[in-house]
Amino acid sequence: MITHDTYKKVMAAVESEIALAEGWLLGSKTEDATDARYILCGMLKRHGLSSAQIQQVTGLRKSTVNKMLAGLEERLDRRSITRRWWLQIDHKSARLMG
Repeated sequence: MITHDTYKKVMAAVESEIALAEGWLLGSKTEDATDARYILCGMLKRHGLSSAQIQQVTGLRKSTVNKMLAGLEERLDRRSITRRWWLQIDHKSARLMG
């Protein structure tokens, strides 16, 4: 259950920083929700989840998870707000992980 616990903690950090509920974050096509999914996948990877585990806990397709992980840095460079969210969520999720 470490995988699921990690997901819940990271998702809580993402939801609180970006102010999007989990269902909206995972299903919306808005730019903020898309950025949030990239950040979510990147943070889950950073906290030790494999691509397969990320796919399992998020319900995203394997190709989507791989695309997001591969394109995360470009996404962070594209919008300054996305980079700020990443830094804030990194700090929050590190505290939540103990």
